[in-house]
Amino acid sequence: MEFTDAELLTQPMGYWAGAAQQAIVGHMNDSLGQLGIRQPHAWSLFRVGESEGGFTRDEAAKKVAETRPYVDVSVIDGAIGDLVEWGWLTEDQQGLLTRTETGTTAWKQVTGEVIPAAQTRLRAGVGDEEYVAAIKVLRRMITNVGGDAGFVA
Repeated sequence: MEFTDAELLTQPMGYWAGAAQQAIVGHMNDSLGQLGIRQPHAWSLFRVGESEGGFTRDEAAKKVAETRPYVDVSVIDGAIGDLVEWGWLTEDQQGLLTRTETGTTAWKQVTGEVIPAAQTRLRAGVGDEEYVAAIKVLRRMITNVGGDAGFVA
């Protein structure tokens, strides 16, 4: 359904932000599903891969929480367990996790194919200026109500 600008001015931003979040996260998880994973797997694979000497499960969850404060990090341990079981990560006697060659190959697929294709579908018909404007508006509204509009990649 299309709305006039006057009608859109009366609609709640919270509804549309929530609907966008649900649709976009669902789309990303569906896209990652091509590899049999979901976002918690991808976040864990990335954070462990960026560590120099390895992370413990708790350290990996903490790193995810630092960059994704809205995420329930209780799901990270299960995702890490899956990644270890699949051979994408290894866990030594001290509990340090490292990414394996298989995990590195999968991560390259995530960043080189899956995410770019998902972003292309997401941004179909949305120009760079519109995309930037949408992010700026959301960040301003988050700040206006005392939320954290920071983002750490």
